[in-house]
Amino acid sequence: MTADEIFKVMLENPVLLEKYGLTKEELENMSLSKPSQHDIIEVIKMIVIGIENQQPESSINSQIKTHFNI
Repeated sequence: MTADEIFKVMLENPVLLEKYGLTKEELENMSLSKPSQHDIIEVIKMIVIGIENQQPESSINSQIKTHFNI
């Protein structure tokens, strides 16, 4: 599977609709290359891209912490 395919599969999770209030239309229009205003989507992107680029877990974790100013 490509990173784009993995990203799309992850966006099929109903939690994104129920817990985060995203719409199906929003999710259908999202891609790894387009910025999102939703933090949860940006974190998913960081993880997928990090894994695709074989980044260490600590690097991905650092990116997430930076995103949330932790």
